[in-house]
Amino acid sequence: MGLFGNSHDGVVKQVLDNAADAIVYTDKKNRIRYVNASAERLFNKSASLLIGEDIGSLGFGAVQEGTTRQEMRSSDGSSVLLELSVSRIKVSGGDGWALFAKDISIATQEQQRVEQMLSQSVNSVVSIDGNNHVTYMNPAAEELWGYKADEVIGQNVKMLVPKELRGFHDTYVNTNRQTKVDIIVGTSRDVELERRDGSKIWANLSLSRTDVAGEIGYTAFARDITKEKIAREENEQVLRQAIDAVISIDQNNLVTFFNPAAEVLWGYTQMR
Repeated sequence: MGLFGNSHDGVVKQVLDNAADAIVYTDKKNRIRYVNASAERLFNKSASLLIGEDIGSLGFGAVQEGTTRQEMRSSDGSSVLLELSVSRIKVSGGDGWALFAKDISIATQEQQRVEQMLSQSVNSVVSIDGNNHVTYMNPAAEELWGYKADEVIGQNVKMLVPKELRGFHDTYVNTNRQTKVDIIVGTSRDVELERRDGSKIWANLSLSRTDVAGEIGYTAFARDITKEKIAREENEQVLRQAIDAVISIDQNNLVTFFNPAAEVLWGYTQMR
């Protein structure tokens, strides 16, 4: 019995007919045996015109098992970027190929626009995927860490973390991802970073959480504050020697500085 030849197959066909992704089935000679409605729209051809045609008539290159991205030339001459998943299947009529295609042109263009904007940011930007691998690094981040983007993209982000923290960095990030308790996401803090040449710098670091098709990733935004920190420490040294009591608080009304004159005046130590 051929493709969709029994009642159970009829149910399957209804599901495939209404699938959002374009679905194409070919026989072992690459002749098209089935296309769903989404495939008709994507390739701008009716099923009656496609059935029996070679898979090459759809406008993309050779079929290869697995998931790839292929550029297809549509009937109006425009270029379309497809995410193509191909698997070998067995049916009563013989072996064949099942192709699942999705137009990702708009999503890719949007990603390119975002990356163009981030590439011009004066702040360093680094993004990681669900496996903690770096997926994006802008020019400011290259300058901050001393690595080129192509040296870092695809690598574990812990290579950008100080050596003494690398051993448990994956565990920390993965725990944060699994529990969804984002202690530092949405906040900023001053951290010490290690550059490629081993030198240390101070940066203000903030994190944002991303969710792309269920994959949890993170994007870090960093700004070099080494000069600011040195200047602040020098100012604090001057204030420590001041004869007047000096107190500083942050936006949460927490005391951040309490000089010796303030200790004498209030009778508290800054460590209390």
